[in-house]
Amino acid sequence: VQRDVVGDYQEADNISGTGVTLVYDGVANVFNDKNRHPRTMIGVKADGTLVFCTVDGRHPEDLMYGMTYDELSALMYHYGCVAAYNMDGGGSTTMVIREGSELRVLNSPSDGDERKDSNAILVVIPEITLNVSEVTESSLVIKAPTQIEGVEVSNIKVTVDGKIYDLVDTLKIENLKSK
Repeated sequence: VQRDVVGDYQEADNISGTGVTLVYDGVANVFNDKNRHPRTMIGVKADGTLVFCTVDGRHPEDLMYGMTYDELSALMYHYGCVAAYNMDGGGSTTMVIREGSELRVLNSPSDGDERKDSNAILVVIPEITLNVSEVTESSLVIKAPTQIEGVEVSNIKVTVDGKIYDLVDTLKIENLKSK
């Protein structure tokens, strides 16, 4: 189901419901909370960098104790977040990344396996297309992609004939093996 956002949030780029505010305006909040649980957090640094964090818990035999809200606040502040929030936690705490076509769970969900939750934060990065031109028998020119809306592309590595090149803007590679 998709609906248009109206009212005060009509121009928002994204909207997310969160739990406890851990860091607000660069200040870590204090809760005096003593409850340790698995947790999922999201934060943002002053430069706009997003920080995602999961903390495993409920398995002290494996040294996975979880964290309190105060510890979460301190952690996210330590990593430079000017704003940070606790998300759904407990047995729902799971971080998954895609490696090629495979999905890999990075943490140890406290239930033993991932839950079938209806909430998630997805980070989707558009596929990058490089412009390859001036191809000859032994050389080629590769240009970095033009600006993709809302995405800053940097630190591009190109592998040709087993050698890794840094691609900043335009890269001309010569003396390649024939064909």
